[in-house]
Amino acid sequence: EQEPNLPPLRANPLRLRQMLDNLIGNAIKYTPTGGQIHIKLRSEDGQLILQVSDNGPGIPPADQPRIFDKFYRGENVPDDVPGSGLGLAIVKSIVDSHQGRIWVESALGQGSTFFVVLPAFVPPVS
Repeated sequence: EQEPNLPPLRANPLRLRQMLDNLIGNAIKYTPTGGQIHIKLRSEDGQLILQVSDNGPGIPPADQPRIFDKFYRGENVPDDVPGSGLGLAIVKSIVDSHQGRIWVESALGQGSTFFVVLPAFVPPVS
């Protein structure tokens, strides 16, 4: 879902693609067959807000502060789910390099929503 007439963003397109690949890839990886993933892009107060939501297993509250750390994997990740624990660390570094913010809201058994907020590009006034 995307709002019409979103403001421009000054960003590295390859890095943003990598960010999206990781966030959407995680949602796919952790959502069970037949589950749902929602992606929403909107603008608010000079910022672009991306939401990637799934109805997977959710992230335990104790794990949430550490999921953006390198090599960290949640306690409830099944052994057969591949991953290095680097994806979200990479996403955070991309968001940080674009002067943005990222966080997660999650409830066990109900899924997770990742929020990325990036500043919209404001052309200099000459």
